[in-house]
Amino acid sequence: MDKKHNIIFLLAAASIFATLCGCKDSFDLDTLQNPPKLVVYCFPSDADTTYISVTNSVGVKKFTDTRKIANLADARVSYTVNGESREVKPLDNGMFYVVGSHAPGDAVDIRVEHDDFAPVTAQTTVPLPAAVELKSVRTVREYDSYWMETREFHQLLATFTDPAATADYYAVRVLLKGFDISGDSATVWPKVETLDEPLLHGISDIDEDFGYENNFYGDLCIFSDQDINGQTYTLHLDIETKAGLPDYKLDWQYQVVLFKISPEYYRFLKSINDVENNELAQGGFAQLTPTFTNIHSGAGVLGAYTRAFSTWCRLQNENR
Repeated sequence: MDKKHNIIFLLAAASIFATLCGCKDSFDLDTLQNPPKLVVYCFPSDADTTYISVTNSVGVKKFTDTRKIANLADARVSYTVNGESREVKPLDNGMFYVVGSHAPGDAVDIRVEHDDFAPVTAQTTVPLPAAVELKSVRTVREYDSYWMETREFHQLLATFTDPAATADYYAVRVLLKGFDISGDSATVWPKVETLDEPLLHGISDIDEDFGYENNFYGDLCIFSDQDINGQTYTLHLDIETKAGLPDYKLDWQYQVVLFKISPEYYRFLKSINDVENNELAQGGFAQLTPTFTNIHSGAGVLGAYTRAFSTWCRLQNENR
């Protein structure tokens, strides 16, 4: 057992002792037996199609009953943009979709009804995009305290300007395109390592010892403008060398995709990350954070986003 897991084991034992001595909270599974609810996920954006997932929740004790979680193809979905209705069409798999992109500032409302459940509603606003410029790509070598070794990365320097008048929320991903000798290419979404970016690497070595990690759901790295409000800021995004590409790819290029996400989308993703990165909570030794929802009378999330794409950039200052 390494140092990290020794510390986690000791902390877990201490937590058990403290719980037995002074716990004041109690949890009754009967309180979790609320009637099943509609669960809706929808993410309007600047893309040309918006998909809507409609399922149902299942109570803890009812999970073995005949009613299971399922796509509800017979749900009735209303979708409006700035007060004007848009046609909602069904898909064969029980989901729904709406054709047409959204403009920044669009107010989106959704209402879902089903004969077996209480109706649900939600609202969101499509955020303004934030342009991003990929300044350069360079090779760096950093010591990773988690793996206890020095690792080599390609570091992308991506600059954007945050609006000063509003509280804004972001997510970032990177596209990597590799070319072989014939000119054929392959494109992947490599994982962004957060060692060199304070906005993304929010934990210390002590946090790691306490069982906290710094992973992002779906590798979608989210952050707020709390520490950079109104500034022009440069992100330092580390990508493992040739991550996800075959060795025969002789040349590669990078593109940064900067998402501006609505507050609801940010809080939803953050609530998932808070649970996934807390080993003590997963083990029952700390309180779990409930998953955020803005679906009134139901569960799920209606969250909007827009995207900005940098130009493609090659690795610089290195012989190829």
